[in-house]
Amino acid sequence: MVWRSLLGTCVIHKDIELGELSTKHVLELELEDESMYVLLSNMYASAQRWDNVALVRKNMKRKRVKKEPGLSWIENQEDDEKACLLWVHSERLALTFRLVSIPSGCPIRIMKNLRICLDCHVVFNFISKIVKREIVRDINWFHHFEDEVCSSGDYW
Repeated sequence: MVWRSLLGTCVIHKDIELGELSTKHVLELELEDESMYVLLSNMYASAQRWDNVALVRKNMKRKRVKKEPGLSWIENQEDDEKACLLWVHSERLALTFRLVSIPSGCPIRIMKNLRICLDCHVVFNFISKIVKREIVRDINWFHHFEDEVCSSGDYW
């Protein structure tokens, strides 16, 4: 988790050298961790290193590593229900459902298998202030929203 977190930070700060080192360590532990390939590709893309992006994607194809589609959940779902959720930001739907289904003032916890997108991060920040509720979001990429402030320091 430390190496993954470090890579996420390297993507934000465009630290290619440290990002490559972080990826190397994660992939030594988990060869088929698709999130590392995606983060590495994103880091290269943000630095406009298109040859490196192409190389990462080629390696993913060669190793048959595929990016898992993003899903959010609060209960287990059937596969056909998951397919329908791919068309929307499922974490926002999960948040909406929790807002109307649990008593006011109760904290809301939403899990997601991928990092939060910028739009959802902004929405969660605003909603935390409007409804005066604590919102905890993530499994691996922790975000704690309360009164329009995120524990990530608005890094997503």
